[in-house]
Amino acid sequence: MARTIATIQAALIADVIANFTTLANDPNTSPTEKTELLNFVANTSKRAIWRQWTFSTAAAIALSEQKIDVLQAQIEAVAAKAAPATPNWIQDKVLNYFQYDPNVPQVVKLVDFVPKYPIEDASLRIITRCSVITASSFVVNVKVAKQNPPVQLSASEKSSLETFLNTIGIAGVQYLVVNLPSDKIYIEGTIKAFGSYSAVIETNVIAAINNYLASIPFNGILKVIDIEKTIRNVEGVDDVILKNVRARGGGITFPSGTSLINNYALVPGQSFYETVSGYIVEENTAGNAFTNTLTFSFI
Repeated sequence: MARTIATIQAALIADVIANFTTLANDPNTSPTEKTELLNFVANTSKRAIWRQWTFSTAAAIALSEQKIDVLQAQIEAVAAKAAPATPNWIQDKVLNYFQYDPNVPQVVKLVDFVPKYPIEDASLRIITRCSVITASSFVVNVKVAKQNPPVQLSASEKSSLETFLNTIGIAGVQYLVVNLPSDKIYIEGTIKAFGSYSAVIETNVIAAINNYLASIPFNGILKVIDIEKTIRNVEGVDDVILKNVRARGGGITFPSGTSLINNYALVPGQSFYETVSGYIVEENTAGNAFTNTLTFSFI
């Protein structure tokens, strides 16, 4: 931060006095020279020639420091908007800036190192889920989905996003868009409920499970205990007995997948499931949806 002229001049005056005093006290300085040196700096008048020199020098230094401050502010302003390409920065740009229009190509450019579209349109921001993970030194996985509930991007949408990432990202780094069909969860079990809720319990339980699945953070983890808690928390439920719980990635064919509960027993080491696509929904193969696999009994 630039100093004032008065602050700089005071420092210069102190230096001059200190230097002249040291010189005056030097053993090699004659008595006459010592007197002249001390009398020179003893003159405190603002009109004294040496004090005018310190003022002129201080003014020049102050002006220089002010120019440096202005330049620093300009550099910091550009740097603040520049692309650091950290995972959080990439995620923010994918979620809150990437645009796609099937009819009008959306071409992003870097203006002063800042991604810019000719026309910004929030309605064209199609990505609703995104996680960014560094896979290796020069490879970054960008896992995405669109819409709510989330679904897979089309081939055209994925290609457009890849172009966007290569434009805003760091040279030499490969950005891989991970765009997979949803993971699926198969839940088989018996739910005991109070008879007064017989008309609504199935609908409410299935809705609660689907709400739980939707609430899992993108690229997050599904927990068996959370499924059971979710069902138990539905009004009217008395008990839950889970027989089989199995999760699979979108590329895996049912009934293959990861067993979490097998024949009423929790599979060792499988109390949770890490999503492959980043999100997980109800199993949708014929005859294996929740309405087919959840049995309700009443007390």
